[in-house]
Amino acid sequence: MADQHSQQGQDIGADAAPATDPAVSALAETFAGVQVNTPESTAAPDTAGPEASIPTASGSPQHVPWFNEGVLQHFILESLRFKSMDFRAQDIEEAHGTSFDWIFNHQASDSHPNFSEWLATTKHGFIYWITGKPGSGKSTLTRYISGHPETTRLLRAWAFNKHIMTAGFYFWTSGSQEQRSQTGLLRSLLFQLLSAKPYLIAQCLPNLCEKLAPMTSKERVSTTIEWSLSELMDGFSIFLSNGLTHTKLCLFVDGLDELEGDHEAIISFFRGMTEGKSADRIKLCLSSRPWPVFERAFEWVVPNLKLQDSNFEDMFRYTIDKLNSKDTIHFAMVDDRDKARYLIQTLVEMGNGVFLWVRLVVEDLIRRFADGGRVRIVDMLDYVVDLPTELDSLFELLVFGGQTEHDTAETSRLFQLVRAREIVADFVQDESATSLSLGELAFACSFETNRHGLYAINGRQIDLAALSLGVEQESEQKAMQRCADTRSWTLIHSLGLLQVHHQSGRVTYIHRTLRDWLLLSPGNEVWDRLEEAGWINSVDGPPGKDGTDCWDPHRCLLRSYILQMKHPVHEPEQHRRLDEWYPGIVLALTHARHMKYDTQKLHLRLIGELERTISCHWLWRDYAPTDHWAINSFGTYEQRHGNKLVFHNAYLALCTRFGLGQYVIETLDQTASPMSDDDLFLDLDSDEESPESTYRRALDAEAEEIEDAYHLALGGWGSRSRRANQRKRAAEAAKDITEETPLLHRALEFLCSRQKTIYPLSSLSFVRQLLDRSQKYAANPQLSRLIGGVNAPSWSSPLLAKKDVTTWIMVLRHLRDAKRRGWIQRSDVDPEGSERWTAIVLSLIEDGGADLDAVVPGDGWDPETSAKGVLGRGGMLDELGDVWVEKRLVPCFGDAEGGYASSWYISGWYR
Repeated sequence: MADQHSQQGQDIGADAAPATDPAVSALAETFAGVQVNTPESTAAPDTAGPEASIPTASGSPQHVPWFNEGVLQHFILESLRFKSMDFRAQDIEEAHGTSFDWIFNHQASDSHPNFSEWLATTKHGFIYWITGKPGSGKSTLTRYISGHPETTRLLRAWAFNKHIMTAGFYFWTSGSQEQRSQTGLLRSLLFQLLSAKPYLIAQCLPNLCEKLAPMTSKERVSTTIEWSLSELMDGFSIFLSNGLTHTKLCLFVDGLDELEGDHEAIISFFRGMTEGKSADRIKLCLSSRPWPVFERAFEWVVPNLKLQDSNFEDMFRYTIDKLNSKDTIHFAMVDDRDKARYLIQTLVEMGNGVFLWVRLVVEDLIRRFADGGRVRIVDMLDYVVDLPTELDSLFELLVFGGQTEHDTAETSRLFQLVRAREIVADFVQDESATSLSLGELAFACSFETNRHGLYAINGRQIDLAALSLGVEQESEQKAMQRCADTRSWTLIHSLGLLQVHHQSGRVTYIHRTLRDWLLLSPGNEVWDRLEEAGWINSVDGPPGKDGTDCWDPHRCLLRSYILQMKHPVHEPEQHRRLDEWYPGIVLALTHARHMKYDTQKLHLRLIGELERTISCHWLWRDYAPTDHWAINSFGTYEQRHGNKLVFHNAYLALCTRFGLGQYVIETLDQTASPMSDDDLFLDLDSDEESPESTYRRALDAEAEEIEDAYHLALGGWGSRSRRANQRKRAAEAAKDITEETPLLHRALEFLCSRQKTIYPLSSLSFVRQLLDRSQKYAANPQLSRLIGGVNAPSWSSPLLAKKDVTTWIMVLRHLRDAKRRGWIQRSDVDPEGSERWTAIVLSLIEDGGADLDAVVPGDGWDPETSAKGVLGRGGMLDELGDVWVEKRLVPCFGDAEGGYASSWYISGWYR
């Protein structure tokens, strides 16, 4: 597949395009809007080459001294690329044997021209539509023809004396946002096309080039490029106008029905390409399900292929080959040839053109009959004829009807892990993490063998084991064996409904139809049943009134990241490159927030263990009094004043931003009233100390000695007490530049909008708990400043460039900014919108005593105003006409009938 897909975007037969600067091999990426900087890194300005000029948006050239065009081209191409760009193309299975060879030999007629004729001539138009039932093999066929040498040969006949370019895109509804959007389509196509003709970048994207050209490499790397659909459309249109003078282009686009957006608009987009001035230089091979919107556009207008009418022979050959590959079935087929022929014919006919149905049934037959005793074809035939012919019904039978309770529970847990990662990766916008890898899945589960074979063990004992292990290099052989075991378990218990990709080791759904069945059933009935099945025979048991926990996929994936960091295949190396770990940290902490069942509070230990595990890999600086890896997740190196910034409790601040309220509150309570780890984590179901606590007590007795020895072995940087003394001496000698932002403000940072970050929206329950602890620990000077209050104390932040501000003033600033930037919608009906944040603001007023007479200073955007000018009658927010602002906030200033707002308005789960 890699070889086939690598042909995309190539100018076949053309001269080599100008090369980019080979010195620039990679560029740092901004992870979901959060910059993670390496303090020691420096970047020099681009100094290669003489003065250059680039076109500007106005058309006049801009002269840029010492400008290296190759560096800029490379940077823009890497900005167009997104991590999951090639995932779908790589995931599509290769065609079996000689399947689809017929596409180049089809009989042609005036009403149904064959594909070869369409490729080689212009007499049948410029669009060819491949359609077919779900699971009939449309994506596999598109992949097959896009990289086939015969396709290139026929396109050359069409191009005559011009060069040929090809590019492709595979929409994927189960993938990242970019994999299912028109923005992703255009980014991918432009990347492929401009990689072949990089000298056109300045013409296609003049505004971006004008902006980036004067920058140094360091400035560019710290710049986040957000691609707008209009900018990409303009760039693509310019390429079609200017880049095809001596070239002809053929695009292969699969899965139009999997676009998340307006299908009429995407049809118009492709039609427009074949109706413009470059129409005679473009061919489009498109595929989709036979939805009415596509049938109206293509069925009677362009040449097309209904795949289910043409793939009977391919399915017949596939069935014979797969069944014959198992000796026991092969010998049975040889012994009873007539029955075997009838079995295969029956199976293929029942498939009715749906290749996926045939594949699943063949794999099911192999599982049931290949490894048993004597195989009888008549038994296989009896089994097949009783199978449902609809895919959804077949999924139902495989998952719920054909397994023991134990095996169904294993299947349930596997799918829950896959879904949990989908949810979290989508939330933090990390498209590269949408699918679990075998390594991640292996550490999310531990395996044992019993009479059922290889099966997963998931319980508190495994979590406690993760807490007790140290960082230790693991042999490559052991890691490979673990992944091999995981692969076997996955294939067995997914019943062929998940696939493990050989190159990447990623685990994905076998087909979109499976995901639709799991997640889109009426009332979510299928998924609810699947979740419930996972509680049967669970180590923890189902959730119940007695406080017992059930198995939780998010806890398993939090544990997985910790174990991955504790079992490096390469020799552990201490360093300060947080960006290497940060994507995994983000996923792990987000999984922690999504947990549902953990009355034993094991996830709190795991969150703490994550901090300690990363600390083992971190290269500490003894002269920096509060050095901690979590500091580098806030702001830039310059904002942190290098290593001079004093930032207390950085990890707690980070957990606050991630919305880990229970962990933060428990940590504050422990700090105020220190207790042993055992007191906090005793088994709540027993009056006696649990075996886990006994083990933990013994472990803690040796913890400091082991940690000191381990730290010395890694780098000789001393014991904890020695490091503490060194930091104390350094602190006494240094002039502090202190980050004072309280936890309460960090919990309110994303009050109205997530602003495209990895962090969640502010939570009413978390804010209320912080307000409660602020009052409870008011007499504790350290905790009171750490937590903060609504009106006092004031605080300063070098990272936010704020001095002597209060949390309440910052909230009012945020609301003012949110109104101006459009983060607050008029007549908002989203429960996560104004209904949520107005409840939080009311809590700050009622529970926190927010100053209603506070004055908000003016800035470069807004003039000075008051709290009433923001929240009261006639204020900025009152203009929105929002019912929640009207009910909750306006009455606080005595401006509404009925007087002061009451907590009664904070209803539902917001209380």
